[in-house]
Amino acid sequence: RMYVHSMCSPTRSAIQSGRAPVNVNVLNARFYGHNPRDPIGGFAGIPRNMTGMAELMHRGGYSTHYVGKWDAGGATPEHTPAGRGYDTSLLMFNHASDAWTFAASDAKCDSVPIIDLFEMNDQTPFPGQPARQRQNSRSCSKQFQGGCMYKDNVFAEEVHQIIQRHNSSSPFFICWAPQAAHEPLQAPKEHLSALHFIRFSKRRNYIAVVNWLDATIGNITRLLEDRGMYENTLIIFSSDNGGDVMGGANNYPLRDTKKNNFDGGIRVPAFVSGGFLPVDAALGITASWQVGTGMPLWRASLRWTPVMIKRLQLVSSPMTPWTSGGPCPP
Repeated sequence: RMYVHSMCSPTRSAIQSGRAPVNVNVLNARFYGHNPRDPIGGFAGIPRNMTGMAELMHRGGYSTHYVGKWDAGGATPEHTPAGRGYDTSLLMFNHASDAWTFAASDAKCDSVPIIDLFEMNDQTPFPGQPARQRQNSRSCSKQFQGGCMYKDNVFAEEVHQIIQRHNSSSPFFICWAPQAAHEPLQAPKEHLSALHFIRFSKRRNYIAVVNWLDATIGNITRLLEDRGMYENTLIIFSSDNGGDVMGGANNYPLRDTKKNNFDGGIRVPAFVSGGFLPVDAALGITASWQVGTGMPLWRASLRWTPVMIKRLQLVSSPMTPWTSGGPCPP
């Protein structure tokens, strides 16, 4: 079983920091929120004095890349992926944004919606800049998709290009977080039309974006295989909260929905794959692939970070104090 927080930002903060949400961030606040009286922890997302997993991966010689929805803080440059150990990033900061206009759902500047697409790479100054050249024209919308780029396709293409450009003789780490299955649940028309037989529109939208996700993840997996990189790659997949029943999800037989602490809000689909995974673990024969505490791997989102760091032999010290809010490993 895989358990996460009932909302996205706390889960994402837990994954990036390797700590339980209660020790990092339990507020699903807007990314720019801050309390000027608290210069360390008074910001939305992850407190700046906490080490992130990309920083540890970077120290271990990995090139590090963030793509997709961030939602783990952004009030200062140090709270962005560029300040958290990622070499490159193409991201959106907010909880949600329009899939065609790229406008943030809950952030404006002088009453004008913010176009939520930001990039950082070796061609941009720290901490990055608006990715204006990747934006759609102003005529693009859910109703008028012709010649327009689906926002999550922009992210998927970035993942594709990172893998294509990467020298397979050196290690890399990509954290890819699509927003497709999050409100406003806008799917490309071709995916919606293929599901015309589903009468309930919210359910049809939800299944359409999940179908898009399935196909796109499959494309990236095939690219890893084609480049001869799959056998040495560890793939971890997880949702960041339970399905939103009011938005078309179906969590049956689990009780309740996103933003609630019954299993329907916190127990999510997850799997581990890739050629790096031991064969017996991949087949489900043994549960010996565990964190140092003895807790089974498929238990909580915060455990992904220490599992990766230990299994990739980036640190040798015990991880238990770190995950329980103690000091970072050396």
